[in-house]
Amino acid sequence: MNQYGLITFIMTISLLTNLFADNSKKGCPLEEGDIIFQESFSKQAPFIKLATDSSWSHVGIVMKERNKWVVYEAIQPTSKTPLYSFVFRYPNNPVVEVKRLQENAKLTFENNKDVVRKYLKKQVSRRVPYDLLFEWGDNKLYCSEYVYKALRQIGLRVGEIELIKDLPGYSDPKVLALAKYRWNKLKKTTFDIKEWEVERILTPESMFRFPDAKCVFTNSKSKSASNECIVQNTRSKSSLIKLSPCYK
Repeated sequence: MNQYGLITFIMTISLLTNLFADNSKKGCPLEEGDIIFQESFSKQAPFIKLATDSSWSHVGIVMKERNKWVVYEAIQPTSKTPLYSFVFRYPNNPVVEVKRLQENAKLTFENNKDVVRKYLKKQVSRRVPYDLLFEWGDNKLYCSEYVYKALRQIGLRVGEIELIKDLPGYSDPKVLALAKYRWNKLKKTTFDIKEWEVERILTPESMFRFPDAKCVFTNSKSKSASNECIVQNTRSKSSLIKLSPCYK
């Protein structure tokens, strides 16, 4: 290969690498601390949607590790997940939306993000189990609880803690049936609805309503914009998801 051919080859590889990295396309500025919501298709997602009267059933927080975007999330167990794996978790590509902290909340995060990172990493290293009972504690964590507690390390309260009985759909028969089944199986005691309904809970929907975070990218609608974010599934070079800027 002559010198010209070598230079052309290197430039081509560089271009493809930049285009198909998790989020390296110019004009697609994810930031550390971005909160990513997902309309997931897990087995429990329909019950979460019923209980909260919301389409959002999962949430994680975006950080950068070794120049790659990852999502810290509470699944089974707490995990650091590549961005493309989070977005392409389900074959029918669920709706995702990225929200960014604003003003004072953003400044607080920027000045203290290493504290948040330390907490997130610690829970991953502990391999904290997923909390199927949605109880407030540190031995087990569910998705929104994990993100909320990470940001609480620096004084931010992203979302409002509620009681289960205050959720709009908590008394739906399907929700109650699942709660009773899990309670009886995991606690090995008879379901106590009075105790269950006063449990504290922090939902993805509550985090989504946080006033000091604004949508920056979503795939909920097809939009064409010069700074759209393209996420590629590295396992399938033909699979792309475009996250377009939010205009509202």
